[in-house]
Amino acid sequence: TNNGSIYALSGFTGGAINPAESAWVRITFTPAAVQSYPDTVKVNHDGAPNTASPLKVVLSGSGTGQVTVSKASIAYGTLKLGLSKADSFKVYNKFTSAISLSGITNNRAVFAITGNTTATIPAGDSVLINVNFTPDSVGVYADTVTVSHNGIGSPVKIPLSATTPNNLTLHNATSPYA
Repeated sequence: TNNGSIYALSGFTGGAINPAESAWVRITFTPAAVQSYPDTVKVNHDGAPNTASPLKVVLSGSGTGQVTVSKASIAYGTLKLGLSKADSFKVYNKFTSAISLSGITNNRAVFAITGNTTATIPAGDSVLINVNFTPDSVGVYADTVTVSHNGIGSPVKIPLSATTPNNLTLHNATSPYA
């Protein structure tokens, strides 16, 4: 017997075993979330004097998986003042169970994040996140999107970059006063 449904027992799970014979029990581990799962399998018996019953087999497993994003970075290139440019990325749940996003954040207001940034993503599914860049001055911009979740490997980070040039154009004109 064991205490949970995370470890499933199959094969020999009860009955008589003749002297000098053995029986095999298969234990299948199916984690439901990203966490540790300690358990104990107890084997009750009435044989072998001086052997305590039940025999105990300690089990230990951890639910693992991966959260990935569709882009390693987002580069907006050069964008003039007064314009904006949108981009997006997906957050993929490659775990065997749902994960929860605790937030998708960045530091600079010129990169606006929209989408379901606190979603619960089912196993094998994804969520789309939008990042809109609207420059507020001339210069080079850099930031990082941080995707925080309850899985292993949190957070996942995506660098952002953009440049906004000076909108003034100088012309080489001939002056009559030169």
